[in-house]
Formats: sequence, structure tokens, C-alpha cells
Amino acid sequence: MLKFCFCIILSLCGCTSYVSEQNLFNPSRATIRTSDSIGIGLTRKVNLELEVAPNIVLRGYKIFQPNAKLSLLYFGGNGSKLVQSRTFLDSLCIRLNMVLYSFDWRGYGFSDGNPSLREIMDDALKIFDFVRDSSKSVPVVVGRSLGSGVASYVAAERVPAGIVLISTLSNLNTVIESWSRFLPWYQRPFVSICPDSELQNLHPQPYELAHRITCPVLILHGDNDALIPLSSALELFDSLSQSKFKKFVTLKGKNHYNIDLISGPEADTIANFLKYLKQ
Repeated sequence: MLKFCFCIILSLCGCTSYVSEQNLFNPSRATIRTSDSIGIGLTRKVNLELEVAPNIVLRGYKIFQPNAKLSLLYFGGNGSKLVQSRTFLDSLCIRLNMVLYSFDWRGYGFSDGNPSLREIMDDALKIFDFVRDSSKSVPVVVGRSLGSGVASYVAAERVPAGIVLISTLSNLNTVIESWSRFLPWYQRPFVSICPDSELQNLHPQPYELAHRITCPVLILHGDNDALIPLSSALELFDSLSQSKFKKFVTLKGKNHYNIDLISGPEADTIANFLKYLKQ
């Protein structure tokens, strides 16, 4: 009871809780990387290394089947690590029949350095160029959560064959401000959650990039996503004024974490989008 009353008193004083860039990352290291190997369904994994800055090497996987031709570059979310994602990436490779490339963010998994939003975006351009040049084809880019913002940046700076944005956002700052609804009911009138000054001055935001994206775009978003509101993804979709083709799919009953890219209907939606790109 005393603890509850203390919280009430603090709430009535009014305060702001600031979110910094580092609060957005969840990095953890991995030390043992297996050699090139055969995975699920005879998929083959090849280890990749890309130096993006002095003493900063990003490490990734190329996963493919013998008959796959088109390339796909996958950017995961803020908790994604290759060492934990091998089965998922193998399954995605098989489901979509693509040559799949994916790298650990800097500071994550097998990659060197420490993560920052600006450096991750710059790294993504170098990754895209590496995949395009080594595969001798223009890849489709798929981004999920944090990776969707990076995918939008890549699509604005380069011209991929198409992009798929999963659980995406229009403006990081307004999404952070929406997190105030996670506070206990008795704090919401008095306590707010806001981005700190560095995040407030972070540009470009996805909506500022949208008019520069000309490739086909598919956006998938769950209507129960509490972390990134559906309205934010719809705002980004409406900002895509120059895209050759765009489609928005609301996933009924899906939240930020349970979108199934392997066996759910959303997997069929992505497969159909890839068929459209091949035409």
C-alpha cells in the first residue's frame, strides 16, 4: 500500500521519461560460428565477411538451394542474431526459393563494433552493394521492425528489385511517444515517455524517405501490434507517392512478434509479391 501511495505522489508531480538511442538496441555477442554447412532441406550456408570501417567487420550468411536464382537481403529486428536465426533463415530460403543474405548488425552476434542508428544505416548501404555486386543481381530487400526502417533507407538511397516492410513505422519519435500508454493507469495523466534530444534530431525518418522510394513495396502489419501502432505503418504507406506498385496488408489478430513468414498466410502474400516482381 505504501509503495502504491508513493507511486501516486510521484505521478502527481509530473515527469518525463526519456528514451535514448541505446534503449532501442538489444545487442549480444556470439563467439562460435560454424563452418560452411548444409542445413534444412539441403540448403547450403556460406559464411560472409564485410569490412565496413577500419577494424569493423560485419559477418553474415548466404543461404541458398541449388535451383534458387533471385537474391533476397533480410534485415532483422533489434533482438535478431544469426546464430539464433539459422533455422528460420533456412526455412525462409526454402519457402521463397531465394538466395538469402543476412548479416548481424554491428555490435550484434558475430559482428564487430557497437550499434548506432546512423552507422547501421550506413552499413546497410554497404551490405546492399556487396550483395548486389557479389550476386550479380539486384536483390529484394526484406526488413522487420528495426530492419524495416533500415530497408526503407536502403530503398531511398538505392533501387532494389522491391522491398517488404514488416511491422514498420513512419516516424520513430511518434512511436516512442505512443509508449506512454504502457504506463499504469494512474500515471498516464502525469507521466510521459518521449525521445531524447538526439533522437528528436535524428533524420531522415522513414516518412521523409518515402517520396524517394520508387521500387514496388509490400507492407505487412498486425492489427494487434502494441509496440508500433498500425496507424504508423499506414502513414508510411500513404507517403509512398512515387512507388511503382504498393500494397498494404493488415494481418488480423497478429501482434509485433507472432507474424509467421514461413507457414502463415503472410508467407503466401510475400511469395505472391515475389512472383509479381519476377514478371
